[in-house]
Amino acid sequence: MKRFQSILGAIVVVCASIMVALSGTVSGASLDKGNGMQVAPVRTDLILKPGESKTITVLVKNVTGGKELLRVVTNDFTANDESGAPGLLLNGESDPNHGLKEYMTVPETVTVPKGEQKEVRVTIKMPENVAGGGYYGAVRFIPIIDANNTNTQGDSVSLAGSVASLVLVRVPGDIVDNLQVASLSAAKNDNAGSFFTSGNGLQAIVRFRNAGNVQEQPFGKILVKKGDKTIGTYDVNNATPPGNILPDSIRRFTIDLNGKVSGFGKYTLVGNFGYGSGSQALTASTTFFIIPLYIIIAVVVLIAVIVGLVLYMKNYKKRILRSARR
Repeated sequence: MKRFQSILGAIVVVCASIMVALSGTVSGASLDKGNGMQVAPVRTDLILKPGESKTITVLVKNVTGGKELLRVVTNDFTANDESGAPGLLLNGESDPNHGLKEYMTVPETVTVPKGEQKEVRVTIKMPENVAGGGYYGAVRFIPIIDANNTNTQGDSVSLAGSVASLVLVRVPGDIVDNLQVASLSAAKNDNAGSFFTSGNGLQAIVRFRNAGNVQEQPFGKILVKKGDKTIGTYDVNNATPPGNILPDSIRRFTIDLNGKVSGFGKYTLVGNFGYGSGSQALTASTTFFIIPLYIIIAVVVLIAVIVGLVLYMKNYKKRILRSARR
């Protein structure tokens, strides 16, 4: 009997360890602000033909305590990570395939009195021989400060934190629209999984890969289904303006399921998306399960009891046979 108790205890310890592991893996504005300066619009989307030019206006507002002298510069940028945040290319770096900075003309500086805003004109001119596709860059405003914290245009300056307005251009021509669904998954706390102990805090995460040569703005819906019944419908990338996915990058969109998923069972996420000038269609689906903790515990205990009983009966038979031989 002592041996049976020790075996059963070991099984319970192993089951508890499994439960701990499961709990860790299964449940798993129009103005951009920075350092007292604001810019609007945060982003401008244009369509320009080869050889065509356009001048846009960027508003920069001073909400600091004094007059600001700003240096105006242009930079290319790339996708910083899957969040869609731009990664500025500094120190003279450029993007040879999609860079826009060399096609943008801006004033060298702009002075903005306290509490006022100034218009800054930005001219974008695409070359006659530019290839079709996507081009993007940033117009950046950098406060110029000397060692005495006085605005200056002298040779010795330090550049404080900046704000930027993004410009994205689509040039007609040899356009390659090629967006793919890299993955569609259910998640909790941004950790994807297939089994969860509750529906609280569940998310749907869709990741798009852009294998084309132009920025894309996907749109569409994700359905949450239990069996044949649709229990929730969610829009994807419906912000104003919608998010872009740059060429040669992946971007993820996270949608909170807002408690629509609850109770034991199998669930399905179905994604129906569109993108591109021709409204190309994409579909994806995935399944996940909600198994409440009390059910998992009950099953683990039941298995432990069954295994224990089997071992006990084997030992019991051995003892009976030994007694019969005596």
